[in-house]
Amino acid sequence: DSDFEFDYTFRYLQKSCHPALFDIRDEVCMPIGGFKHGDLVKCGGHTMVVIGVRPDTSGTSRLWMHVDGSPGAGVFEHQDFIRMAGTVIGKRKVEEYKDPVSACLPEFVQNLQPSFRYPIGVRGRTRLAMFDIRDEVCLLVSGCKHGERLKYKKLEMIGIGVVMDDGAPEMFLHVVKPKRSPGAGKFDRLKIMRPFMKSLGQEAVQEASGDILPECSMPSMSSSSSSEDDFDMCASSEDSEVSQDEGQPVPSGVMPSRVSEPDEGQVAGHAVLLSLSHTGAKVKDVLLHSQHLADCRQDVAEAGCEVTPSWANGAVLLMPLTQVQAEETQLDLRPHHIVALNGDKDRILAALQTLPCRSRPKIRNETGLPKHQRKQVPAWKEDVDLILTVDRTFLTCIPAAPSEAALESAPCGDMNSAQPVNPRKRGN
Repeated sequence: DSDFEFDYTFRYLQKSCHPALFDIRDEVCMPIGGFKHGDLVKCGGHTMVVIGVRPDTSGTSRLWMHVDGSPGAGVFEHQDFIRMAGTVIGKRKVEEYKDPVSACLPEFVQNLQPSFRYPIGVRGRTRLAMFDIRDEVCLLVSGCKHGERLKYKKLEMIGIGVVMDDGAPEMFLHVVKPKRSPGAGKFDRLKIMRPFMKSLGQEAVQEASGDILPECSMPSMSSSSSSEDDFDMCASSEDSEVSQDEGQPVPSGVMPSRVSEPDEGQVAGHAVLLSLSHTGAKVKDVLLHSQHLADCRQDVAEAGCEVTPSWANGAVLLMPLTQVQAEETQLDLRPHHIVALNGDKDRILAALQTLPCRSRPKIRNETGLPKHQRKQVPAWKEDVDLILTVDRTFLTCIPAAPSEAALESAPCGDMNSAQPVNPRKRGN
């Protein structure tokens, strides 16, 4: 109904840790997604609670669900499958999202001790700032420590310290992977993201020296447009007036306000096929169990892929790769091959360094792989007739016979006899 109006009144977090408004009425959720607000649904080993309806990035109204263990609600690509295969196992009361109240009292702010000099700036030029790096201060503001290396999705970052920004104490972090940013920045809603970050340990952070920091020549973070899975990183609120539009170009020499998380095609550069000089049981054991490659193997598992699938012919996959993708890129995998992101090559070399010199293989060849692109569904042709058949329980569309080859009844009499006029045939 073109006159129908949605009632977006229920506030809840998305997976990106940003709040959004949803329509939670049963008469809206049921037709669109097949479930009601608060339904606890189990499907494919996952348990999720139904939140409500709102448009996705394409503007299509979708039913959003919050999978247990996820920061917030999201949408499924194949919602029809969830509707058919999902089972309602109960109800769950869903609380509306409320912005967290800062626990930093005025006395806390007055007692800050900025003593650590470090550059601020996520792209382009940077400037120096003084940070309070005491553990008790950093933990209270953000839940992480100075020098703590954290991983969130594909990003890795190091905690720097707390500084006053826009009248409030903020924790700044320095992104080091997949692309190293010139300086530290702050993440929107860091305290919400923190429970979903993985701690990778402590690292020593080198303090900046001097009063002026020259323009940094390090590669910049991606500034692609955001989606519901993106989150934002700011240089500081002082620079947030430069550009509020994430997709717009930023004047040269001015620090941009935000960068967004790169999509999977941008993470750690591109995929590469590495060829080892030799392989064997010891080499495979290192690749499958070395702590240097633990994150790579975890990324593969979290994507629902395998590190050594049977179709890979003994090759080791240290990045998510499906058989369909391998076939589309015409990969001829062999036991001495490793498929990985080029940003993880140093980790692979570090893992191989643990082997004795005589049994340690060398990387003989490195070949870049094309980015995987999904096949586009051909456009529907209205002038093509299709016949729907059932072939071994699968629906199959086959072209109908052209009109010139249409079947007719057998002739009356013999081949030379005059045929009666067909009253149903056009043109008679």
